[in-house]
Amino acid sequence: MIKSEVAAACSLLIVVLSTAGCATATPRWPVVPDAIEHTPASLVAGVAATATGTPGPSPTPEVIATRVVPPPEPLNTAQHVGVGLYADEVGPVRMMALAPNGLDVFVSVPSLDRILVLPDRDRDGVADATFVYAQGDADGLNYPHGLAFDDGFLYVANTDGVVRFRYDVDDIKARGRAEFLVELPGGGIHNDRSLLFGPEGEMLVTVGSSCNVCLEDDFRRASILRFEPDGRATRLAHGLRHSVGLAIEPTTGSLWATDVGRDGLGQHEPPDELNLIVAGADYGWPYCYGDNVFDAELGGSRDACEGTFPPVVKLSAHAAPHGIAFYEGDAFPQRYHGGLFLAQHGLVGQYLPTGHSLVFLPFENGMPTGELWPVVDGWLRPDTRRWGSPVDVLEMPDGALLVTDDGGGRVYRVFYDGPPPTATPFTPQE
Repeated sequence: MIKSEVAAACSLLIVVLSTAGCATATPRWPVVPDAIEHTPASLVAGVAATATGTPGPSPTPEVIATRVVPPPEPLNTAQHVGVGLYADEVGPVRMMALAPNGLDVFVSVPSLDRILVLPDRDRDGVADATFVYAQGDADGLNYPHGLAFDDGFLYVANTDGVVRFRYDVDDIKARGRAEFLVELPGGGIHNDRSLLFGPEGEMLVTVGSSCNVCLEDDFRRASILRFEPDGRATRLAHGLRHSVGLAIEPTTGSLWATDVGRDGLGQHEPPDELNLIVAGADYGWPYCYGDNVFDAELGGSRDACEGTFPPVVKLSAHAAPHGIAFYEGDAFPQRYHGGLFLAQHGLVGQYLPTGHSLVFLPFENGMPTGELWPVVDGWLRPDTRRWGSPVDVLEMPDGALLVTDDGGGRVYRVFYDGPPPTATPFTPQE
């Protein structure tokens, strides 16, 4: 993306919204695809932004003693970074959300139709226990993936729709069956749906493609959808094959998303992506990848790539970037502040494995400023044995990070264990 496009992408958001919806005391989102309009690319004026960034968790003012449970196998870490087990034997956990009390971590286990609660009420850095918050169709779950808290509710992105549970402080068990809100196209090879609330209260939901490379019958697929609390809805962006991670950059309010590229083009193509999401933009799939490279499998012409948005950051092919989190705490050194932690899940398939790591991307003034830094790896051994697959990243109130691992069925705590910052002595001027 050239500088002029980046500047335009940091202006105010213009989104064409439908008039469908309902004006009731308790807003209900639309449940039919016709209620979601295409956002004309000609009206694109920028990213989902607000004048002020969304505040993140406040750093804990006092140092809290923690205990470190060693991982079952050694992991490689950046200098002064430590890793311990937060929870073990919890199944193939995926996405996370921190409860409003700042102590309970909710995690999704899609393959088991389950949501778990992993509280740390004594704040020692290790989950006190594992509780099943909701389970199966009886509680309204169908391959639950994305989780988010908002205004007294826990929102859950099932594969076929968004539901919500009424949440009261310290709940570890759902108080009843979930309320259905929004219909989504279910299933497909990318059957997970991610969920995030934006700075203006909008609900953002990812819907991956149903296939590796194809023309979709349902225009909601391979997209990020935006739902307003009053029932209005748009397709915010499309051409996104499999976006799992969503995050709001705190200084600009811009929306960022990961995207996993297609299979079938060899070990090194196409690159996986980190994208700056622009309202109405087309990110290329299924006709283009990378820097608007034409993919001829479906026929057509190279003109299909004109006007599509290339990734801001190209990542290694098949590393499978998943969850992302901008760092707003003070526990890690200043060089980490404002940057992006990214979980590279890795794929199991026909290629030599890659990914299986937690990496960091420095940001400044709302944009990346350098190369990826390795933070934690070792889940992929040199002999290609894989014993863990990172999925999601969550910043905790004390500034540490939690990382889910659906391959090993664990949640890790990643923390800074180096020396505290040293103040620069004052030298008076002579």
